[in-house]
Amino acid sequence: MDPFLFNKTTFSNDSDDEGQAVNPELAAKQASFMLFYDIMTYAILSIGIPGNVLSVVVMVSPRLRKAPFSLYLASLAAADTVFLLTSVGLQIFHDHELIHASDVYCKLTKFLVRSSGYLSAWITTAFTVERYIAVCHPMRRSALCSMQTTKRVLLGLAIVICSVSCLEFWAQVERNNMCEFRDPETWLNITIYDMAAGRLIPTAAVGVLNTIIATTVLRKKQDRRSLSVAVVETEKRQQQITIVLFTVSTTFFVLTVPQSVVVVYDLASRTMDDIDELTFFRKQVIAFTLGLMFKLNFAINFILYSLTGRRFREVVVDVLCRCVRTQYEVEDLQMNPVNTAVFANLPGSRELSAFDRRRYMTSRTPFNSQVLHEKSDEGRKHRTPSENGPDSDVVTEV
Repeated sequence: MDPFLFNKTTFSNDSDDEGQAVNPELAAKQASFMLFYDIMTYAILSIGIPGNVLSVVVMVSPRLRKAPFSLYLASLAAADTVFLLTSVGLQIFHDHELIHASDVYCKLTKFLVRSSGYLSAWITTAFTVERYIAVCHPMRRSALCSMQTTKRVLLGLAIVICSVSCLEFWAQVERNNMCEFRDPETWLNITIYDMAAGRLIPTAAVGVLNTIIATTVLRKKQDRRSLSVAVVETEKRQQQITIVLFTVSTTFFVLTVPQSVVVVYDLASRTMDDIDELTFFRKQVIAFTLGLMFKLNFAINFILYSLTGRRFREVVVDVLCRCVRTQYEVEDLQMNPVNTAVFANLPGSRELSAFDRRRYMTSRTPFNSQVLHEKSDEGRKHRTPSENGPDSDVVTEV
């Protein structure tokens, strides 16, 4: 079985290969589990795609897009979206016979699934390395964790992974409206390669680096009393970023490793050969459940960002209120075009939230410039080093 894809055709139908009837109790269990599997699949798709799209919008917003980690997380959300659409969305259409497989469909779909799955894993590994450098080697952070370096890393990953994934155009064929490997030997070789390059190496790297990062953060927390106030504030902002990225990479590790271990064990022991129906069903339940966990990894990041990132939550609220703010601005321009024009040219006005803008435009008293000054100062405080000058070391929070 392709470890990236799990579909309902691998469950036995109403009869086995010899035409004998399946145990009614076993058939009922199969139907109950498939109902659970369908509900969870739809839930993952419904939560994952809107959350990933909103994550991309938030990460490329003016308040976050200048930081290297934002580019990593935006790319991760884009890769996760492609995986969910091709691995989960198209599979649903195929199961309901809304899409019929062809040679072109199989080759292109498996290429997108494979490349987006690899990209997701290696982008997670890349920003875990970036956090390791920032936490364990802070003196080299400005040189090795710049926006330019991030762009080069992402471009290199995309070129290498897409080139390797082109093997799917040769390996995949269509048989009886199903996408299958060309022959068993091809399936075995690509599955072993997939486990090594797409699962075991990234998860091992993430696990080791996260252990080192956690140990270093705890040690620095104990030594923080001897640091100056400015250094402590910088450490706190770095720690906030580390918490978000550490949570994402740890979740990736937890949701990916169990399925990888089971697939490797099955490949090594060949336990799927010569087993009875009940044992086969139990193994399939385990495999499909672990497949759901694996797919959840591509849908849960928005929730993790919202739980651990204060700045992310603020920008999400601002993005969701953008349509309301636009409506307010149109109404206010019609009521008082002069004040609206003056307001638009005030320093820091563009960084105000929709609620601050509305409060000013509806106020009967002269505008309280303190709000603008606070927002302007906050914007300067959270700019990246390139915006504040070559000698500054200000960190943007998540």
